[in-house]
Amino acid sequence: METKIVSGIPIIARYIHGSEDSTDLDVVYITDILPEFQKCKSFCDKNPDGENRNLAVITDGAISSCYKGSPDELNNSLLETYSLHEQTDELLVTHKVPRIKPVKYARAIRIILSHLSRSKYRSEIKAALRGFWTERLNTLNSIYLPSIDFSELKRTGSPADIKKIIAFQIAQVIGLLSDLEFYTKSKMSETYPVLKQFLYREEDSDINQLDNYLKWMATLLFELDTEDLPGNKVLFKAENMIIDLKNESIVENE
Repeated sequence: METKIVSGIPIIARYIHGSEDSTDLDVVYITDILPEFQKCKSFCDKNPDGENRNLAVITDGAISSCYKGSPDELNNSLLETYSLHEQTDELLVTHKVPRIKPVKYARAIRIILSHLSRSKYRSEIKAALRGFWTERLNTLNSIYLPSIDFSELKRTGSPADIKKIIAFQIAQVIGLLSDLEFYTKSKMSETYPVLKQFLYREEDSDINQLDNYLKWMATLLFELDTEDLPGNKVLFKAENMIIDLKNESIVENE
């Protein structure tokens, strides 16, 4: 496959991925070696034609590293949604990889809390994001979505956009807790019909129903056997895996 230079980075392939009916254009560019952080940021901050860019490296038929998100999630998303879009390059990802579930749980909770951090719960959320896993879950469970004026959160997106992001993360987490992987809004809506109104940014959606799902997800995560550890870390005992909440990565050799 011919290598092209795009915004100063040698690119092997370009893939569109995600929901077949998405209003966003999620594009991942494949390169040999992931550049330094600032170069990745500069590349991905560019959005020609409305692209939501990412950079990734493929090793032995699987995503081995990426700038945004988790390699395992991006890998399996590409395999599942590649055929849903018109592509110009052959898919170099050849197989699925096991999901690193605790990393996804940590990332999803951080994403949801961060998008609500400019609400009336600002102080609690800011403290939780600096604190233990249990504190994050307690804060999440204490949030009552109908009490939030989503129009005040416009710096993180429109009200419909924020609700869609929350619903998307909830569906992925609840699914993964049952060994189900979701990468499209349509599949999520089939399994959790109540979330469809938020995933598709429908007008007059019932925020109480989204709040019910948020509480359901929190309850399921509370049921996991975990232990808070010093240094913003948490042990997921079933996986025997320690996660650093600050950088959402596995702590090795500890």
